Amino acid sequence: MGITDMGNTDMGNIDMGNIHMGNTDMGNTDMCNTDMGNTDMGNTDMGNTDMGNIDMGNTDMGNTDLGNADMCNTDIGNADMGNTDIGNIDMGNIHMGNTDMGNTDMCNTDMGNTDMGNTDMGNTDMGNIDMGNTDMGNTDLGNADMCNTDIGNADMGNTDLGNADMCKTDMGNADMGNTDMCNTDMGNTDIGNTDMCNTDIGNIDMCNTDMCNTVMGNTDIGNTEMGNTEMGNADMCNTDMGNADMGNIDMCNTDMCNTDIGNTDMCNTDMGKTDMCNTDMCNTVMGNTDMGNTAMGNTEMGNADVCNTDMGNTDIVNTDMCNTDMGNTDMCNTDMGNTDMCNTDMCNTVMCNTDMGNTDMGNTEMGNADMCNTDMCNADMGNTDMCNTDMGILICVILIWVMLI
Repeated sequence: MGITDMGNTDMGNIDMGNIHMGNTDMGNTDMCNTDMGNTDMGNTDMGNTDMGNIDMGNTDMGNTDLGNADMCNTDIGNADMGNTDIGNIDMGNIHMGNTDMGNTDMCNTDMGNTDMGNTDMGNTDMGNIDMGNTDMGNTDLGNADMCNTDIGNADMGNTDLGNADMCKTDMGNADMGNTDMCNTDMGNTDIGNTDMCNTDIGNIDMCNTDMCNTVMGNTDIGNTEMGNTEMGNADMCNTDMGNADMGNIDMCNTDMCNTDIGNTDMCNTDMGKTDMCNTDMCNTVMGNTDMGNTAMGNTEMGNADVCNTDMGNTDIVNTDMCNTDMGNTDMCNTDMGNTDMCNTDMCNTVMCNTDMGNTDMGNTEMGNADMCNTDMCNADMGNTDMCNTDMGILICVILIWVMLI
């Protein structure tokens, strides 16, 4: 289908309900240089569509133009994409500028066992995407394989995910091993009021993920609901976030109550030169957070900038950091100037068997830190190992790390 021109195509009000595309083979399909500019798919209904066992292996979509595509009010409720194989897809140089997916309904969508292995999205332009009021309720992404996915140099500037509903989303056993997000631009991303209530992303494998030079400037996750979020057994070993820019992040009124990140492996994680300047965590709730058996050994946070961070009225009641390993963590030259931890509640915090051996916090700046009315009643720090530790900001290390998760 090379050099196909579908400009200004109107596919509005299409009804594809109960379509069956089982065992469809689209192997080696060439959609190179396809132009779908200004395509209108408004009010398209794909309810109960069955696309089981689709094979799109080695599909080439290079230089595809989806500019100004309108998918507003598209309904793909109850779509079944079980066992879909889109391995080795080349989506290089895709242009999706100004795509409108407002009010898209993906409720009860089943993408079980989807294989996106070796997918190449290099140089993808997703500028000005609008996914406002997107409903992904009860979406099942179980056993999705995104191993070796390359989204290097992807541009997601000004992406709007406002009011997205990801309630009860299941991403169990998703494999994102060796994902390359190097030089990814997520500037001005808006995911405000996102509902991730009861989200299950258990057993996520992000081993060897490369996020070097990732830009997340001016990211808005205000009023984000992550209640009862499950991140058990997440593997982030050898993750590289070197030179990541998270400047001006807004986490105001974020609810992380009952979040479970137990058994998370961040061993050998490199977060060098991470910029979290002017981060707002006011009124953040982290009640009953479980960080049991979390491994952060050899974590590198050198030159992290969290200047002017606002953590006023932060609630981390009943936080469990039992058996947390932060051995050899390097926070050298960390700037926490003007940090506000006023009215911080650490009541019943458990940090038993915490290992912070050889932690280097040399030259840490905590100028004008306000910890007034801090409550650490009944805090358990039994068997805490801080040998060779250069005294500084243990509590802030915990909160900053959880926020970066």
